[in-house]
Amino acid sequence: MTAWIHASARRRHGVLLLCALLFLQFATLAYFYHRLRISGYLPSPFVDDKTDTFMDLYNTMYWAGMPGRYQVWASVYPPLAFLTLDGLRALFVPAFPFSGPHALRAGSMALQGAICVAYLLLPAIALAQRPWQAFKVRERVLLYLVVITSLPFLFALERGNLILMAPPLLVLLLDGRPKLRILALALLINLKPYFALLLLGYVGKRWWNELLVALLVTGTLYLGTSVLISSDFLTMLLNLVHFGQSTSVFSLRELLGLPSSVAAFAEVLRSPRFLASRYALIVPDPQALAALLMACQWGVIVFAVLGIFRRGQEYPISTVLSVLIVVTTNLGTSVGGYSLIFYLAIVPVVMRMRFAPCYLLLLFAIFAPLDPLAALVRNDIGTQLAYLSGRLTDVTWKLGVATAARPFFNLALLALLGFEINSGTSARMATSDQIPAARLIER
Repeated sequence: MTAWIHASARRRHGVLLLCALLFLQFATLAYFYHRLRISGYLPSPFVDDKTDTFMDLYNTMYWAGMPGRYQVWASVYPPLAFLTLDGLRALFVPAFPFSGPHALRAGSMALQGAICVAYLLLPAIALAQRPWQAFKVRERVLLYLVVITSLPFLFALERGNLILMAPPLLVLLLDGRPKLRILALALLINLKPYFALLLLGYVGKRWWNELLVALLVTGTLYLGTSVLISSDFLTMLLNLVHFGQSTSVFSLRELLGLPSSVAAFAEVLRSPRFLASRYALIVPDPQALAALLMACQWGVIVFAVLGIFRRGQEYPISTVLSVLIVVTTNLGTSVGGYSLIFYLAIVPVVMRMRFAPCYLLLLFAIFAPLDPLAALVRNDIGTQLAYLSGRLTDVTWKLGVATAARPFFNLALLALLGFEINSGTSARMATSDQIPAARLIER
């Protein structure tokens, strides 16, 4: 660990940023609670279907026990996700044949309590791991409070998404020990397939032996869990391809709920519904602007990935994987805005890099909860039965200022990381996570 991480001035600046962010988040929490009491639902940027709270969890859990999970529901969840949910159902849900996902939610209040407990425990587990040991306890406590009150984490909790399991595994991935890294990567890919992008880190490092082992472990885990749930392992892969090619998976409001990628704005700008609306008159050429946004997105992604291929051997594997994590959140609309919770894992890594102050400022901008400041308001959603209050209520949707700006800050973060890794200006530390892949088998 480099000496400047421990420099008192820089630590004070980091603590001041965390305190400012925590103050903003507590103020935003108070606003959310006030709106929940007054209107009966959580306001934007939470999902606009107020009947759908926790349904990422319950839709998947319901289909986990159904034979048509891949053929009928066309799920893109790997078998490990279904096995995990089957285990949770056995622990917390009465053994009763529920008629559907909403009935399952109504009959499993204990599981909802377990979700909230896990929400509080998982970030603590992440912050207790080795990459965070250089930070003082009070700094980690402050960061923990920032994490559990941040919008991306709250958004993931409101959806009940399994993505909440990712931060501890990502910290383990960046820990530096090869066996733990391979195990964490295999579990991540078998929970969310887009984590397969992280395998490019081995290509950039030219660690062919470890890449081979990682592929074998990941594939074995996938095939083994497929057998356990008696599924056709090829069907999920085909569903994944169709899901990635689909342009109608999400509504326009869902795309703009809490985006992490500028691709969300491009999808909206070129959608027939937007082009037929009065808002299209504000933009001189929506199609051209959409093409420009996609060109910027993919240009920055290619720039960063090429930097990994060109100079990845000069950097610790934790740095290379951290850049790829940021690439993942910028990929497109299918990743989801709650993917920003991954950034808890990369903070110790980016603090060792040359442009650390800039990265911390960009992370502050990404997590700043200024979403209640509305840039656009729509009152045409209609009346819904809000799950959290049990009340029929008229729903208003807002596009917040921070919601609109966050994907651009995220792209700027990737661009700066790409610049640093391409220029070779990062500290070239001989750390424990740079163990050559050839020595992996010897262990």
